[in-house]
Amino acid sequence: MVASVRLAAQAVAVVGFFVSASAALAQDMSQIIDRLNRLERDLADTQREVFRPSAKPRTGSVISTPLTPAAAPVNTGEVPLIARHEIRLQQLENQLRNLTGRIEEFSFSINQFGKRLDRLVSDVDYRLQRLEAAQVSAGTDTQAAAATAGQSQTSQRSAATPNGGRPVPPALGDNDGAVLDQQGTRALGQIPASAAAAKPAQTAPQVAAVPPPILPAGTPRQRYDFAFGLLRKQDYAGAEAAFEAFLTEHPQDNLAGNAQYWLAETYYVRKQFEQAAIAFAAGYQNYPDNIKAADNLLKLALSLARIDKQQDACVALKQLGEKFPKAPSNIRRRAAGEGRRLGCAG
Repeated sequence: MVASVRLAAQAVAVVGFFVSASAALAQDMSQIIDRLNRLERDLADTQREVFRPSAKPRTGSVISTPLTPAAAPVNTGEVPLIARHEIRLQQLENQLRNLTGRIEEFSFSINQFGKRLDRLVSDVDYRLQRLEAAQVSAGTDTQAAAATAGQSQTSQRSAATPNGGRPVPPALGDNDGAVLDQQGTRALGQIPASAAAAKPAQTAPQVAAVPPPILPAGTPRQRYDFAFGLLRKQDYAGAEAAFEAFLTEHPQDNLAGNAQYWLAETYYVRKQFEQAAIAFAAGYQNYPDNIKAADNLLKLALSLARIDKQQDACVALKQLGEKFPKAPSNIRRRAAGEGRRLGCAG
């Protein structure tokens, strides 16, 4: 009888152990599934943030329907299923960390590029101010030269009329016009009147002529075509001056963005890569919606690479790929080749 009671007690204890173990296992599964669902939602939100505006998740990302505790029956033989869920949970956490790291890298790169672009634009503004100051100084010097020439002419006329401009009585002379002194003899050092008349008059110094305008009169389109014609003739210095004049007189015209690009191109073909980088950066900054915006970024990267600024060139190439994913194929191929040559990451 006592043995039967002990056996029954042991059976009850064993059943209680398995019941409590099943309850604990079910609770653990519920927590893991809830955590897995939260991670999947976070991963989906992160993918939508990274791949805007298309909102297409990357190939290979984990997408599954949320699990519920009811869909996963628990018993003592499902320990391997818990292990698989743990592995999957770790994979999702790793993917989430990788995506978060990429977002931080993109944000840092964009901020760095913005700072460098601001420095380039500031440099452009400073150089333009110096050029304008030089032009104003040149105009002042021309006016001063003209005033000096006028004073010189006045002095020469005063010297030609003695006695303050009052009429001088005619001097006595002999038959051939030579001047005689008070004793009636020929004065030494005097030239006969006929010889003096034959001597040509001195010409007054000429005032420097004002240079003609660089651009011809006409519509903005006609002026742009004139500047572009100089570029086609490989008159790069003349094209530079013409495009600068066009941008000064027509900064808001629809062709201003094109003019800025071709102005930068005049520096690039003459291997003035620092000036070219400044001009291409100004073109991208001032005319971001122009048809030449992608060209400006590509040529900015090429110019920066030529002056040994490979890191800045890589930032410009990355910006080109992100801002203009549908750029013409020749631009994308050139950018990809330059990125490989420079060893740009990504």
